[in-house]
Amino acid sequence: MTDFKEMIQKVKLFGRIRGHKKPLGVEPSLELVESSRYATEKREFADFSGKLLRRVIAEDLDTSKKFYPHGCVDELMPVDTVVRLLRFSRTSNENIAKLVKFVTDGRNPAKLIFAIAILSGFQGEDLSDLLTRFMKAGFRDSSLPITALNRHRVPFFHHEDAHWIGVNCVSFEQSQWEFLAPVFTNEGSKVVLAPQNPLPFTNVIRRVGSGGFGVVHKATVHEAHRKHTAFENADNDGDVALKEVNEPGLLPEDSKKPVEGGAQQESEANEDLRELKHPHIIEFIMTIHRGEDQRYLMFRWANGQDLGKYWAQTRNPKLTPAFVREVITQVHGLTDGLKHLHTCDKGNYRHTDIKPANILRFVDNIEERRHAIGTWKISDMGLAKKHTIRTSLRKGTVARAATTRYQPPEVGFELTDEGIGRRFDIWSLGCVLLELIIWLLHGSDTLDEFNDKWLGKQPNNRDSNPFYERQPRNLIEVHPVVSAIINSLLEDQECQGKTAIGDLLRLVKTKMLVVGTQKKSAEARRQSQASISPSLQLPSQHAFKTASTNIRAYSEEVLQDLDDILYTERHESYWFTGRSRTNLSPLRNPRPKQCGDHETKTLIGQGSPIIQITDAENDNNGLISPGSSLAARSHDQTHLSHLNDRWDFPVDNKFAADVLQDQDTGLFFPPGSETLQLCGTCRALNFTAPFFSISDNWSDLESNRKTCGFCNMRWDLCQTVDRTTTPILRFEREGSVLKLNGSYPPVLAITRGLGQTGPDDYRIQIGFPRLPTPSSNLSFHIIRQWLQVCDDNHPQCRPLHKLGLPTRLVDVGFSQSDSIRVYETQPGDTMQYIALSHPWGKPPHFRSLVSNIEQFKKNIDFHELPATFQDAVVVTRQLDQRYIWIDSLCIIQGQGGDFDQESAKMETVFSSAYYVLAASTATQQRDGFLKRNHDREFLTFAREGASPLYICRFTDDFGRDVLDSYLSHRGWVFQERALARRTVYYTRTQIYWECGDGVRCQSLAKMTNTLSSFLGDPNFPSKLSDGSSRRGEKILFYEDLYRQYSRLDFTRKTDRAIAILGIEERLIRDLGARGGFGVFDDGRSLLQHGLLWKRGMEFTTLTKVGYDPSRIVPSWSWMAYKEGIDFLDLPLGDVKWLPHEIISPWADPPTNGSIVKGPRDVARRMREISIRAREFQAKGEVKNGDERSIFYDSPDPNAPDDEDLRCVLMGRIKNPSKLDKELVHCVLFVRPQARQTQSGTEIYERVGVGFLSGKFIDLDSPGALVRLQ
Repeated sequence: MTDFKEMIQKVKLFGRIRGHKKPLGVEPSLELVESSRYATEKREFADFSGKLLRRVIAEDLDTSKKFYPHGCVDELMPVDTVVRLLRFSRTSNENIAKLVKFVTDGRNPAKLIFAIAILSGFQGEDLSDLLTRFMKAGFRDSSLPITALNRHRVPFFHHEDAHWIGVNCVSFEQSQWEFLAPVFTNEGSKVVLAPQNPLPFTNVIRRVGSGGFGVVHKATVHEAHRKHTAFENADNDGDVALKEVNEPGLLPEDSKKPVEGGAQQESEANEDLRELKHPHIIEFIMTIHRGEDQRYLMFRWANGQDLGKYWAQTRNPKLTPAFVREVITQVHGLTDGLKHLHTCDKGNYRHTDIKPANILRFVDNIEERRHAIGTWKISDMGLAKKHTIRTSLRKGTVARAATTRYQPPEVGFELTDEGIGRRFDIWSLGCVLLELIIWLLHGSDTLDEFNDKWLGKQPNNRDSNPFYERQPRNLIEVHPVVSAIINSLLEDQECQGKTAIGDLLRLVKTKMLVVGTQKKSAEARRQSQASISPSLQLPSQHAFKTASTNIRAYSEEVLQDLDDILYTERHESYWFTGRSRTNLSPLRNPRPKQCGDHETKTLIGQGSPIIQITDAENDNNGLISPGSSLAARSHDQTHLSHLNDRWDFPVDNKFAADVLQDQDTGLFFPPGSETLQLCGTCRALNFTAPFFSISDNWSDLESNRKTCGFCNMRWDLCQTVDRTTTPILRFEREGSVLKLNGSYPPVLAITRGLGQTGPDDYRIQIGFPRLPTPSSNLSFHIIRQWLQVCDDNHPQCRPLHKLGLPTRLVDVGFSQSDSIRVYETQPGDTMQYIALSHPWGKPPHFRSLVSNIEQFKKNIDFHELPATFQDAVVVTRQLDQRYIWIDSLCIIQGQGGDFDQESAKMETVFSSAYYVLAASTATQQRDGFLKRNHDREFLTFAREGASPLYICRFTDDFGRDVLDSYLSHRGWVFQERALARRTVYYTRTQIYWECGDGVRCQSLAKMTNTLSSFLGDPNFPSKLSDGSSRRGEKILFYEDLYRQYSRLDFTRKTDRAIAILGIEERLIRDLGARGGFGVFDDGRSLLQHGLLWKRGMEFTTLTKVGYDPSRIVPSWSWMAYKEGIDFLDLPLGDVKWLPHEIISPWADPPTNGSIVKGPRDVARRMREISIRAREFQAKGEVKNGDERSIFYDSPDPNAPDDEDLRCVLMGRIKNPSKLDKELVHCVLFVRPQARQTQSGTEIYERVGVGFLSGKFIDLDSPGALVRLQ
């Protein structure tokens, strides 16, 4: 009360114009008084506005925005100023005092509102009226900005009776943003801003660098906005590294869009590691979201650049004891930082991209100490992996888009089941330390030689080879050049005896650059048996081994050795001997060493590919190239790195709400009264809060599980987690699913119904906690809605009626009809039909034969149909369709049937179908599919003022239920999915829908996946032929298609050559080529690519399919064999193809889309390729730099030497520095058969593929022109 009285006195002290005393002898007119008052008022407000406007600053990141520095309004607005400006309002002194107190309140002021109002034109009574209304509404500076979300608190602001409505209000809402530039503090790690918010950045230098998933700008934070401890360093004048995220789709959660991928991963990693405050991990300031399309990660600026640039600018470091000790101190700090990163309480992280460019240097007084070592810090967490499940139980993961040069062997080769374990980063750090030692002892020039020439380049001629190499008999070892360099360095005077650099080098050799990690456990092997979809799975990795018995160390072990180096009492000569280095011999390019017991060498040299070579006699099982993924056929090929087997789950409630409208769904959404017993913590959970998560420790969770249903559910989900290595269990919400410790797939789903909603319910998916049965009316209603939405909104998914109709359809009549018959389509027919995709399974089979087809045309008894067909009839009728295509009924099987003719029409059948019905739950005709094995577990969470939320066991697993189903392992189904426009899948857990817009679940969730979408494309392969994919990417993708197809199952292996004809027709049209038998010819290099297939690495031999003599498949086609195939790893763009060595069977000018439709209707000449067979040296010495390798199709270790073996040149790997005879050739290996053509030309058959150096090939003679069959 005392304060308020003082405020009134201050108002009275200033006086108000209407209360002034008249000067003696003067009687001013009313008009004069009003004019004087108005002029004074205008002058006062103009003066205050001018002072404000002089403080505004332009943002340098987005130059269209301006901001007022934090605190400047306080400086310009002492109490006296507020009183002086409010005295112009026509209100009482008491009211003015209240307004002054409201505006200048020390704890929760309204000074910004006051300033914004004045800049927006509010004065006098309008100003006091506006402030009074804000005061009554309790709306202060802390409530700004006024947006659609909080405008209900200030309804007067746009009330139709308000006399200030119009320009002033619009100006207020526009001007308010300039006062709301964020202040960066240590409180919180995220700031989410509206698109209009300015950022307090000045002096922005754009694109000073790049990191994973973004570009980096240098910016200066205005001094008034620097409240974070990162700005406390004496040298820091507000400079920050601002990483602008450029990965599409990565938006703040509050934008209602899902956040996934590397940038979100980096943000979360930095936020978790921020609390470590480790001196050797980059200081992360915060994540900034501005609007839906601007996202920035802000770090302290590294004034000393990165380690690689430091080496480059300090070409020949001057060694002293202090210098060496400081270097090793920094190495110790980096290792300690890795240890803390690996054992972080919020998740055991792996960096996965340690390299010189990601080690930043910070130097005090850098202007005076440009060559000082400074402090080294680990940066760039864009690829950091958060692992909180024990490594041995976790499905193997790989680093995405990291620099392959520094990655360990387990990235490209399966040495254990570990995936990305803690030892991953130790290998990378070991690579960096070896480069550091080379720089210390021999300077930057030698280091450049090592990287660019000695270690050799990858085929892309940009990146140096990794520090390891694959060798014969599946061995992976440290690269021979690396081993040779280490041994040479150990002979240096600074490494002999007990020295710091020598001890560091021995640590690198014995504990860091070690191929071996941990042995596979039986438990890990069991856990790793689950496979990805055979429909387009990532090629699996295969077991490789190392001859070394050493095991790579953990960061703790490396740190212990560094402790011994750094902290044991030493003489100064330990750090540096003091001997002159002037006349020392330089490091030289080491000669490659013999690797293996037999005649084997490895090619090492600039521009050379990594290709294993061996003599033909030593190849028992053929040679093995690294298993990787679809995204990387070899170490450098990351053309399709955007493909992966992870599914996203965007919240999409429009469709779900439309489906449930006017439906009786009470049975499937239990009311809140069916709540469960919960502990106090779980009862208070707000699942809809931004960035919601739950953190548990084992003891609390175990003690609560008996009395709390949700604690018990979480306890059950954690039983595969190792308690010793994972003390904290964290459930994090992403969209409407919960993940356990960041693992994939999710473990829980959060759903809600259509009832009363809360303000944040848009984050939660509308969906069934309890699914309706597959045969229920509600399930059929959902499918009808799927079809309707797709028909109305996805023109690309509509069936291609122009292709015509199948020869026969099954007419199931109408919903109540008993009539079922086979109908032969007629010219002019235009009916819609469904196509059934199903497994035949074990005999006997219900099928059309010559003997029963006439009866089937008249009638088929519903009860005689096997269960799968009965269910298909029910679904067809329920979905208001009359016709369905079922292969076993619509193709006449057996002798005298038309299988050969009809099986070639699969593109027409599936592309013209209204949709495809897939019986994914069935294994044979008698199984049926309108059943579900179990219901999912869920809990009901009642909410006050809103309908319940449901926490459900996660079951929306399209990969497991569809792609890994028995049906999807069948060869014919591979084609059916690719050719289908859209498909309804009946699985053991629920019904799924797939079309060009993604996958929808019966639960009403939506799923998307880049890899799966290629085969789910209704216009396959349009997603690769839309102009966004390079030719090389297409080739790699098509090769992977064949790799997957060749591993699928067939009841009759002879179907292998025809069950993919529809896909081949599409591919050939896309490539503008001709082809057949799995090989294409576009007149460029497709023919050579297609012929350079090889036996799959997991198969010891290839076995020929027993085709009928009239349908023989040539030996040059992989379709001739039963087993799976791979393709020769070739450097895309770096092969000079040799078309004169081979004459295509489709040598005539190609017509786009011309295909040889399988072996049954192809002329003999189409099975023959004219080739030049050349002699080559299969025996003899293989010297350094030579290549001689054969990948046999059917190797026989006991076979006698084959002197008749010949090679066919496909192409040579480019290398401008070498002559033709020195170049490596990719070749087919062939041998003659005991027969000739009618004209006397010799006939050869294929026996394998491989690589040969030109010196081993007879390049001087033209070779023998023969036929390859």
